[in-house]
Amino acid sequence: MNNSEQLRHRHYVDRVLQGWFLVGLVTLEVLLFGVGLFIIYQNMNEAIELQIFQAHAPHESGSSLLLYELMSVLPWILVANVIAVLITSRIWSQYLEKVIRSLRQMLAMGAKLDFRDVSDQMTGSHEVLDIGAAWMTRERDRNRIIKTAIAELTVDTDPEEALRVLDRVKAVLK
Repeated sequence: MNNSEQLRHRHYVDRVLQGWFLVGLVTLEVLLFGVGLFIIYQNMNEAIELQIFQAHAPHESGSSLLLYELMSVLPWILVANVIAVLITSRIWSQYLEKVIRSLRQMLAMGAKLDFRDVSDQMTGSHEVLDIGAAWMTRERDRNRIIKTAIAELTVDTDPEEALRVLDRVKAVLK
């Protein structure tokens, strides 16, 4: 099995933040579409008013005028969408960086066997951090049990009692 098959594939989802991004996108598109149609309507009205009294003069076809108006509005819609994508990408990457930074800090604490309560500082902003904080709490409790059990062992401890203590430690380590 190669490394790519061993990698864990999990899609990173935050429904609240992505929901707000979707609401913002739909609102932006509706606004852009509405403003674009209004501009085209105004420009087409002016063109029709100018041509209405020139019945016998040669003039452009209506479709080329409409195409011209569409092409004058389309770049503005594209620019607004590109700006929206760049802003959204920036917000999303900052949010991911914050979550990953907190998770790395939590994992570094775990590697040092520092299982202090992190629920105040690092939880609530994402499900992954809540899961990590719950893991830290379980590990802290587990280490307390092991520490208490090992503290019962002294040089004078009866061998059978020592085996019972070690069995408790084994059960906690499973």
